[in-house]
Amino acid sequence: MHESMRVQRRLWVLERVGSWLLLLVVLLTLLGLFSKGLLSSVEASGAQGRLHVDYERFLRNGATSTLVIDVKGAPGETLRLDLEGEMLEGGTLESIHPQPATGATHRGTGMSLQLRPDAQGHARIHFSMRADGVGLYRSRVHGGGEVVDLSQFIYP
Repeated sequence: MHESMRVQRRLWVLERVGSWLLLLVVLLTLLGLFSKGLLSSVEASGAQGRLHVDYERFLRNGATSTLVIDVKGAPGETLRLDLEGEMLEGGTLESIHPQPATGATHRGTGMSLQLRPDAQGHARIHFSMRADGVGLYRSRVHGGGEVVDLSQFIYP
């Protein structure tokens, strides 16, 4: 039987490239490209720092994630928080903690909440959401006179 070294060398190169690609995928997975991790966790703030949002950039369909929003305002006054965009279209809101003072729909696809701040005018709210969609979803959070844009990708 005759062996072709030229074909064998090509196969060896292909094996090495495949091994490096597999290693790259594993490394990106560990860093959070496909779920929670360094590449996925995002902390976004408004220009003056009165609005701060922690969320996951990459989600899996059916998985639960937490969205944490901090809003600062004047002590003693109720804070308004508006969420608009596609975030609620790509997921199901499972819980809000602590419960807002009031809540209403906002511009058809969003929600508007009135929050009770502490004595220093600070309010923190946690949203537990389950991703139901697939693809890229863009949203916007308004609070404390500032705006933060969110972008999330949901894998199938």
